[in-house]
Amino acid sequence: MTHPIGRRRFLVATAAVGGVSAVAGCADDGTDDPAPDGSTDDGALPAGLAAIGGGYLEANPKLTEAELVEGLPAGVDGTAPPTLQLDQAAEAIAADFGADRVERVNGWWLSTTEARICALGVMRA
Repeated sequence: MTHPIGRRRFLVATAAVGGVSAVAGCADDGTDDPAPDGSTDDGALPAGLAAIGGGYLEANPKLTEAELVEGLPAGVDGTAPPTLQLDQAAEAIAADFGADRVERVNGWWLSTTEARICALGVMRA
């Protein structure tokens, strides 16, 4: 019996969830290491997530904050730090990949949910 997601999509989704977590710390912006919630000491959005969110907003300039929140899964509204929001949305992120709801942002393939969470972080920074 074949699983509806398939091995290839599962591997892509798993790699993507880890990829966004890795991107969050890729760029050294000169601040101290982020706190466990993904924020920096000065409350700034981690540079990697800011780059993803900014790129998504650049590609979708007409999106409003309300539209971004509307597209997120229940319980994920952008009020917590983005790294926690990404953890809370793990199932929705995997489902996005399974349904080919993906976005290419700054050379990364991300689920639409990941890109929207990062974009909200930029809008609210």
